[in-house]
Amino acid sequence: MKTSVLSTLAVLASISIGFAQAPATPTTPGAPGTSTTTTGGGTGAKAKPLAQADKTLLKNTADSAFYLINLCDKSKRGAKADTVKKTGEKMLEDLNKIWGELGEVAKTNNEVLATELKGADKSHAEKIGKAEADKFDKQFLDEAGKEAKKLSRYLETASKSAQSPELKKVGENWSPTVKGYADELDKAEKEAAKAK
Repeated sequence: MKTSVLSTLAVLASISIGFAQAPATPTTPGAPGTSTTTTGGGTGAKAKPLAQADKTLLKNTADSAFYLINLCDKSKRGAKADTVKKTGEKMLEDLNKIWGELGEVAKTNNEVLATELKGADKSHAEKIGKAEADKFDKQFLDEAGKEAKKLSRYLETASKSAQSPELKKVGENWSPTVKGYADELDKAEKEAAKAK
């Protein structure tokens, strides 16, 4: 009996040591190329679960922001025109802030955000990333413009109808900025079309 109790204690001790050595989960998701995995879990306080509409809105907004982050990251290497490269860099800086704030909303409410592209977003991003320099700008402006409009709509919806105060605040803070980017990309795309 003594032996089995000691064996059990040894097993429990090794399990607790394993937990102590496990790396902490990052609190906010990062830009492409960083070593983050998922965002979730709580801060210890009992979080009120998000309403289903807010869960869907959080997921859609985060997925859209993450897709744009990936596109803008590619513009640093692939853009031919300096204006396209600078727009991508400026957007990337703000999008990482948006992504971080959405990650905090997810963490506080025990939700998990995707940290890798899937499906059509993945294939579109890969196609744009492989585009030749003379075709990259047009493809980037077209796709990033569409996605910025979509992200702008999600943020505007969050600012007006999210039940979660944190999600509502992200929408209020960032909706005008992303709408400005959508307009800027649209204008740049039209100018590029005229130049041909």
